[in-house]
Amino acid sequence: MQQPIQTVPARIVAALLLLFLTVAPSLHAQVTINATTFTVGASSGNNTVVTNWIGAPFSVNAPIYIYHTGNNNVTVSNFVITSASPSYLGFGTSNNVLTLLANTTWNLVNNTLYVGERTTSGNGLVVNGGVVSNLNLYIGSSLSTPYRSISNQVIVQNGGILTNVRQLVLGHLPGGEFNSLIVTNGGRFIQTAGDFLIGGGFNGAVGGGNNTAILSNSMVTITGASNYKNIGSGSSNNTVSLLANTVWDQGNTPLTIGYAAATGNSLTINGGIFSNASAMTVGAGGAVGNMLSISNGASFNSGNVVVGDTVKGSSNNAYYVGGGVSTVTVSNGTIAVGGSTTGAGGNGHNKMIVTNANLKSSTLTIGATGSGGAMTNNSVTVLANSTWNLQGSTITIGSGGGANTRSNSLTVNGGILTNGANLFIGTQSAAFSAVLITNGGQVKLNGTVYVQGQSSGSGSNNSLVVTGPGSVLTVPALYVDWNANAFAANNSVLVSDGGLVEANTLAISWTQGQNGGIGNTISNRNGIYQFTVPSPTIYSQSPGDVAITDGTISFRGIDNADVTNNLGKGALSKMVFAGANTFLLNAASNNIAGQGYTFAQTASPSNYVNLVLVNGATAYRGGNVTIGDTGSFLASNTLATITGNFTNAGTAAIVEATVNFQSALHVAGTLTLRNGFVTGSAAKTIAGTLRGNGAVVGDTTITGDLSPGLSLGTLVFSNNLTLAGSYQAEFGDGGNDQLVVVGDLTLSGATLDLTMVGGLTGEAYVIANYGDLFGTFSVTNGMPVGYTLDYNYTGANQIAIVVVPEPGPLALVVFGLVALGTIYHYRRA
Repeated sequence: MQQPIQTVPARIVAALLLLFLTVAPSLHAQVTINATTFTVGASSGNNTVVTNWIGAPFSVNAPIYIYHTGNNNVTVSNFVITSASPSYLGFGTSNNVLTLLANTTWNLVNNTLYVGERTTSGNGLVVNGGVVSNLNLYIGSSLSTPYRSISNQVIVQNGGILTNVRQLVLGHLPGGEFNSLIVTNGGRFIQTAGDFLIGGGFNGAVGGGNNTAILSNSMVTITGASNYKNIGSGSSNNTVSLLANTVWDQGNTPLTIGYAAATGNSLTINGGIFSNASAMTVGAGGAVGNMLSISNGASFNSGNVVVGDTVKGSSNNAYYVGGGVSTVTVSNGTIAVGGSTTGAGGNGHNKMIVTNANLKSSTLTIGATGSGGAMTNNSVTVLANSTWNLQGSTITIGSGGGANTRSNSLTVNGGILTNGANLFIGTQSAAFSAVLITNGGQVKLNGTVYVQGQSSGSGSNNSLVVTGPGSVLTVPALYVDWNANAFAANNSVLVSDGGLVEANTLAISWTQGQNGGIGNTISNRNGIYQFTVPSPTIYSQSPGDVAITDGTISFRGIDNADVTNNLGKGALSKMVFAGANTFLLNAASNNIAGQGYTFAQTASPSNYVNLVLVNGATAYRGGNVTIGDTGSFLASNTLATITGNFTNAGTAAIVEATVNFQSALHVAGTLTLRNGFVTGSAAKTIAGTLRGNGAVVGDTTITGDLSPGLSLGTLVFSNNLTLAGSYQAEFGDGGNDQLVVVGDLTLSGATLDLTMVGGLTGEAYVIANYGDLFGTFSVTNGMPVGYTLDYNYTGANQIAIVVVPEPGPLALVVFGLVALGTIYHYRRA
């Protein structure tokens, strides 16, 4: 760096400048100043200079210094200045500010502008509608010790342009701190080539920290190749904030946040747009605690993204995506959290969190490296309202030759991860790698899931868990201990509590002819195994390592499922059954022969206890269906057909569905309708309980209990109903049940059991409608005092609970005569 030379001509030139500022408006010729140095600010400091140069350009062939004892302010408008030498704003002094207003240009040609050099603070360059062009810009920089530059600032605003910057250094070694770059309100920052450094120095040298860049309602363009595009290089707590209505075009140049022992550095894209066709790294070369945050509807487009690089080990770095449905695209590149495809370093506790976002990328690796290294506790979490399209590429969690590669994880908690190829969970010697799909999360892959697989390694205790209603893994095949390695132990898949795994191959130690490890399992505990072929492939190394307990076997989208597939030589006979399991047809049908079945707990643990038909068109055919007293039946969101006789001694429910019983329906247990419809012309007999809201088509006989609603509700019978059991009706000011019979209602020894709801202030409560009525209730329980039954209320074919009418005038006369006669007879006696 060129040092200032104090000369008499410099002070003379300064005096000339003040003169020019006074008379300049009347001059129109090119003005050129030649001097050894050009200094603004007299020795006393505290100078304020305001220019309004309207005329020819102003050229200075000398280094320009705005400094001396400090506290100088220069405001320039309608001014064009050109200099072929470097300019210094605050050289060894503090609180010097240069402000360029509209119609003002400062062109340093091919040279450098320094804001805050050596031990200075509070210096500022404000481009307020003007234009500044220079080769390099240094803010708070010092190339030699022991100088420090603190709290210096560059502001570009109100349409101002800071352009042609080949090299930006904000807070350069050995101690630039609290320096800031602010681009706002239509301002533009354009860098056409060279380095972009915020905090720290070159080659990983340690420097000062707490430097800041804030970009709002502006545009930043950074182009040109360079070795250094860093935020936090050997320094800490440097931050860049990209706010709403701001565009940052990084071109095709890599960007690193946190490099070489850097900590606490961050890039926050809060509603703005960031584009980078090259790579981005958060935490490299031993960096700790650095963050990339994308939120509030931001758009992010980048090449490879690495969070926690392997070189020298980087930890506790974070990549956060979320808020306001942000959009992230990693074009044809990898997202690597804790590791990369090369290098032998180790790192840990790096994480990526995704919420309320849409992502597109190719390969995802978590705690994975190509050779050696200890990758520990690196994680990715995909939360609700997030969709991540992996564009057909691979996911790897935990991989590498290092014996200490362990506890790396992927959690899909309510989000959606789709279109990936293979998923590797723990390969080579990796241990305790985990994938958790929970809280309605969905993972849909085109490839294969390997839990410790497709390598010769001896990984152990790696796991896949799919748990909770709505949590789904869809994949063609799932393998545990693919190569049957004797040292690959305790790797597992668990499907539980309503979670679903759809895979047509479930295999343990698939490479046959070798001895697999011990303790490898695929388990279903109250979860769902779903298949899309009638005969899935199940490979079990030893009995019990592929098992189902109180779970569900589901067939989706086929018409030849077999309820006996788990018996004898069926494909599912290699799976060990225990507890009360369910047979489910999901938009599917079963075989057309040999399908008579009793769904109940029996001495055989392989017997299904429950039958479920869901979604689209379903059919159970090829035999009679019996639901035992310990069994259950559910039809939901389906148009279902049951061809054989259907006998229910347990619990049955039809929910938002229609079931066509083509043969006899007999209910000895409970049938509940929740907007459910029972159709079919065959006879229907209810000896147990029919309740809920819905309709029944076909003649029906009820010898058990009829209870509309699940509290209050309506049951409709489209044909004839014979009621020989109990009608359990709720009524009152809080509402009342309704029985609607389009055909004949025959009451044959039936009982009416009434329950009052709310108060009782009305004169009539209609509890039944009919086409024709035969008979009356033989017993009525719960009739309130002062009310009675009217079997043809208002002559409209309705049964109503009505107020007992007051006696009329004739009745009163008759009553009076009877009373008088009684009195006369008493007196005669």
